[in-house]
Amino acid sequence: MSYNASITLLSAASATGSAQKVKRGRYKVSAYGTWGGATATLQTSPDGGTTWITADPGTVFTANGSYGVWIADEYVRVSVSNAGTTSITVKLVSLD
Repeated sequence: MSYNASITLLSAASATGSAQKVKRGRYKVSAYGTWGGATATLQTSPDGGTTWITADPGTVFTANGSYGVWIADEYVRVSVSNAGTTSITVKLVSLD
């Protein structure tokens, strides 16, 4: 598996994104777009994509924002809930 220092987890989306493998380290997660009442949550999976947990309370977005987070060698995705007229982009950028 190759790793990317900058990953687009969602691109103008209104539904939960697919899982991406990331290398352990510090990341900045940025979420922006049209929210329409939606919540976008950065989630990690310690078991390869079966179980998903919130990466950090600061990575739960209901409006445009960014947050720094440490992630282990695991899979990540963005879960979208309560999507109305929603078009959200979420990017993950390595700080290491």
